[in-house]
This record gives sequence, C-alpha cells and structure tokens, in this order.
Amino acid sequence: MEKKVPAFKLLLAFIIMCSCATIISADGCNIEVQADFEIAKFLGRWYEMMWIPPSYLFQNESYLDFQHNYSLQKDGNISIHIRGRNPTKSATCFDDFAVLRPTSEPGKLTYVRYVAGRVNESSDYWIIGTDYNNYAITYGCRVRNQSICEEVDSWIWSRSRSLTQQHIEAVKTVIGSICLNVTDYSNTQQTNGKQLQYVQRYLYLSYPIL
Repeated sequence: MEKKVPAFKLLLAFIIMCSCATIISADGCNIEVQADFEIAKFLGRWYEMMWIPPSYLFQNESYLDFQHNYSLQKDGNISIHIRGRNPTKSATCFDDFAVLRPTSEPGKLTYVRYVAGRVNESSDYWIIGTDYNNYAITYGCRVRNQSICEEVDSWIWSRSRSLTQQHIEAVKTVIGSICLNVTDYSNTQQTNGKQLQYVQRYLYLSYPIL
C-alpha cells in the first residue's frame, strides 16, 4: 500500500520553499551582512573557489586561476585588480580592474564594472560572511526586474588556493542562511601558479600568477 504524505506536511514544505525563494529574490533580500564588517581586514588578495556564473556563460568558459586583489584608494573607494586565465587558451590570461564603492552600511558595497574606461554596469556586492584570514562569501544581484532579483551574483573566496574542510563547513552554514546551497555554485580551478601570458589594454605582459 502506498504511503501518503499528510496534506499539512505538503503545505508546510511548500511554504518553506516559497520562503527561501522570497529571500533570494525580494528587494533587499533580507540578507544579513558580516557583523561589524571591517574593510581594512578584507583588503588584499582573494582566490575564487566557487561562484554562481551568469546564465549566458557555459561551464567550460569559466576562467581558471581567478583572483581579486582589493586596495583602498584615496577617495575611499576600493580598487579591484582582477586576474584570471582563459580556459580555452591556457597561455593567455587577462588583467583587469574594477571598483567597489562603499555604501552607508558596512559590508554592503557596490561593484562597478568598466568597459573601455566607462561604467558598464554596477551591482550589489555584499560581504555576508568572512573570517578575513581564510574565507569570504559575497552576494549580489546582477539582473533585477523591479523588486525581483532575476540573476544572483555570489562568490566563495579563499586567502589561499584551497579551503580546509572546517572552512568549507563554515561557508556552507553562511550560504545556507540565504537559501542557497553549495550545489548552486560552480568550482573554480586554481593551479600552483605558472609563468603566464597576460593581456592588459591590448598589450601582452608576461609575469607569474601569484
């Protein structure tokens, strides 16, 4: 005899599922950022471990050895030195720049992307969890339709090219609090560093990825 699930349990499961969807997509997202966030401790180099890629990007197009280096500017903004390696051309890497602009709330920044020296787009860049020395999780919304977030932006960062199991568990706890799951993310391959060819402003520069 087939065992039936009581109707109230199905309703409860549906309510929980909808609650998570609302948290992810609602304006403001009801997401708490890192308590007492200190930007000075967050500066420096971070290696991308996992991310949620945009819908138009295929898995095999994800960059390798992707990393950010944050530096405080005189105007109070944070410059992002971005490096990565093209997966289809292993000898060619890119060297790019972007800016994080602080907001009135610590931990909530605005990610400003540039193309040909002009602002191309900007989106939320919230630090929702970090211990500053090992891991960081950032969250944002790249595409928003009125109050609905249609495309989530999120990264898992590490100060080194790998995370310990202890830190992975800490990361899972943080992203679980915003109704995401590690399975929503794609892995980013980090190598041990090689002498690679970088492309910067149409000039080829050769130096090691650190």
